Order: sequence, then C-alpha cells, then structure tokens
Amino acid sequence: MRHDGPLADNNCDPGSYLMSPTLGSGKITWSSCSRQYLNQFLRTPQSHCLMDHNISGAQLDHGGLGTLPGERFNADQQCMLKYGRGSKHASSQSVGEICHDLHCSKEGYTWTSHPALEGTSCGTDKWCRSGRCVGKNNGHSQSGGWSDWSPYSECASACLSDDTGHLSASTGVMVATRLCNSPRPENGGDPCVGSDKKYKMCVPYQCSNIPKTSIRNFASEVCMRAKEVDADLTGTGTQKISSSPEEACTVWCHRRGGGDVTKGWNFPDGTSCQTHHKPRLTYCISGLCQEFRCGNNEEDVFLVPAGLCKNSVFFSRDKRREVPVGMWTPLSDCYWSCVSPASGLRLVERRACRYCNATTTVQLCKNNNVCTSTKSISERATALCSQYSEKVRRLSGLGMQLSATIDDPDRACRVACQDGAVFNRFYLVNGEEGWLPYGADCARGQPSIKHCVSGRCVEFGSDDTPIHDLVTNLPNFHIRHSRDV
Repeated sequence: MRHDGPLADNNCDPGSYLMSPTLGSGKITWSSCSRQYLNQFLRTPQSHCLMDHNISGAQLDHGGLGTLPGERFNADQQCMLKYGRGSKHASSQSVGEICHDLHCSKEGYTWTSHPALEGTSCGTDKWCRSGRCVGKNNGHSQSGGWSDWSPYSECASACLSDDTGHLSASTGVMVATRLCNSPRPENGGDPCVGSDKKYKMCVPYQCSNIPKTSIRNFASEVCMRAKEVDADLTGTGTQKISSSPEEACTVWCHRRGGGDVTKGWNFPDGTSCQTHHKPRLTYCISGLCQEFRCGNNEEDVFLVPAGLCKNSVFFSRDKRREVPVGMWTPLSDCYWSCVSPASGLRLVERRACRYCNATTTVQLCKNNNVCTSTKSISERATALCSQYSEKVRRLSGLGMQLSATIDDPDRACRVACQDGAVFNRFYLVNGEEGWLPYGADCARGQPSIKHCVSGRCVEFGSDDTPIHDLVTNLPNFHIRHSRDV
C-alpha cells in the first residue's frame, strides 16, 4: 500500500486520508488511490494468502464479538499502545475532541496522535464514529447518503499522441467528487451506493503548447526507469489490446528473452485504450479501460458532453467516406455568426488516398448568410458582460476583445469583462459561454489570417484550412446529406 500524494506518483490528497505520509488529525478514511492499490493486490496471486485458515485464535479478531476496536481499547490504552507504559489520554483535552485527534501525555509532555479508534467513549452514552463524537442512538442504524457533487476540476491531460504525432491517442478529463456524509452511515447502516467520482471528457487546450510524447515513448520512458533495477528488461515498452480492462491500461515492458512483464505502472487518465469487448470510446481512468458515453446525463460516471460527440477531431480517425482523393469536400453550408470583422466557416473533409481514413476540419468560406443585423465583436462582448455585471458588482458591464499574448495565444477568442473600479483590468469569461463567435477575426493587426474556432485562435493557410492540427472540438454545424438541397 503506497502513501497518498505526488511523492507516490498518484493524485490523491496527501493530507486527508489514512495513507497520508504525515501524521495529523481527522484522517479516518481511505482514499480512492488506496482502494485502487488494494483492488490491484486482490487481483494478484499473492492475495490468496488471505484465504489461509487463522490459527492465532479469537483474541486477535477485534470485531469477532460484534464490538468496535475503541470499545476494546479505551483512550488511555490507545495512548499506551502508541507511546508506551505510563502514557494516557491528556487531561488538558476535552474528551469530546478525541474523535478528531487523540492527545496523549507522559511525564509532563503531550503529543498529538491520530483520531481515536471507532467506538471509543467520548462522553456519557457517546462514542466515536467516523471521526465524530455522536450519541449511541440506542443502536439504531443509519444508512449513508451522498453529498452534492463538487464542481468539475480543470481539464487535465497527459497529452499523449499516436506514432504519427496526432493527439487522437488521448483526451482531456475533468473530475467531480462527492462524499458519503449526508448523512454518514452509522451503527452498521448501509454504505452509499454508486461511485464517489465522475469523469467528463474535455478539450485539452494546453496540449498545443507543449512537446508531444507518444504512447510508445511514454511506455519506454517508464520501462527505461524499471531497467535500472531489473537488468532483464530491454528498456522499451508498449500498450496492449486486452480482454482485461486493467491490462489494457497497463504499461508492459519487453524482456530480453522475449515476452512482456508489468511492474504495476499504468497509463495516465485520458489515454486511449482498447479491449476486445469494447471497441468504442474507451479511455484509461485510474488504471482501468472505461467506456465513455455521449449525452447530457450529468449522472453518467463516464460522460462525453453532447458538444464533443459529433464531428470531433478526436473521433474522426476511423471514418471511411467516399470523398475525392486529395480535395477538400464541404460537409456543411457556410456558417456566419453575424459579427464583424469575421469570416464564415464550414466543415470539410478529404483523404490522402482511396482507402485512407477521412480527415475532417474547418475551412474559411464566403459569408452567404443573410443577417437582419450585424454587431461588432465589442458589442457582442459587452452584451455578455452586461449580463454578468448584474450578478458581479465589481464589473462595469463593458466587454471587449483582448490581443493574444505569448503565454495565452487564444486570449483573443475569449470575452474580457472590464473591472468597475480599475478600468485597465479585465477578467476573461471561462467556459463555452466566454468564447467569441465562430469565425471572429483574432489576428488583431497581425499579417497572418487567424479566426476563432471553439475558443481557439486558429491560423489558416492558403487553402483556407488550419495550418496546424486543430486540437479542439469542431463546430456542430448541420451536416449535409444526399437528400439535402
């Protein structure tokens, strides 16, 4: 069992759970990382020893008679077990506080320790349960209930690419969490049913600003480190297609005599994976290959938002459509957002050879839409910021488009709202609501041709398509069909 935190190569909070690398109060539950390590162990042959018959007698089975450990060892005895003979619960601490952190004293010195054991008496007809001092409730059980979901985390990604350098080998992932504390299960009540985490796919904009690493190179980097302690390894690694969701997200290292071996390393969350049973949208999450489903059901544990379900660069690699070789063919009509300065956009596709997979992207086009009115980019931004100023007092209500910077090349495609007191201070609006309209000009005086696509400032080439890979979801424009006029 590893400790929690980055020093143990996991993303669990290092200060909140039982496997924290530091001592402290309030740590009474296991983290999701500990649960993962335990499940991994239970799937190994070594875990079979747990099935061996116990020959030490009932004296070591603290729960065998239906009692909790704190009922067997009171606060003074717990201090003695921790700090030796002569130690006892510190009289300076209220007995009602021991469930959060038990203080022990010996020879005039006082130490903080850990929360008192489950079932420790903390007052008249009270005991410690789940880190709190509660009434014994006459033995009535209480089933657990979930808290509300936390907000989703920032979009995170390992930015792994395939062997050709395209980012179709991974995606971004956001995580939301909830706790089984509304209420906590008490006195043998049922635990909460369901997952304490849910995951949503997202667009990892940060991947366009860092060097690309392929899945193969990532595996080989891991195996090269393993080679330092295992000379039987070659230092190269791979990912497998497997019927096991765990093996499909495991880093496999090549052995000198042939064959592969794993040391328990996993590919990062969001890495594309494939099992024999699930050929669809499957990505590694906590070391298991999980299937993500498209839709708007926020209760789905593995969700692809509706905006990313169709026409996405990440999912177009398997399409085989009858399109002319080497030519861009329109998939949609020209869409114009009725702002100025801006260009129209349309979806197009092509393939490099007759049997190659089709590539989908956007292309600049002539504005054919008839708009009843046209607004400037500043007017569109001000309309949004005016709405926000009604809720956020410090905003003036003025909105505008800022120029790009080296650190934030996409800033020119997000709405910026002015501070109400400091007029040269602006706040960028987060999320899709803060995106400037599709096709908005974001060159801001630069000689290159740049327009906004899904919150990104994209540079276009001589064929009116993006010069670089479009690392974002494509606009959900209406796709032409053969029956469309």
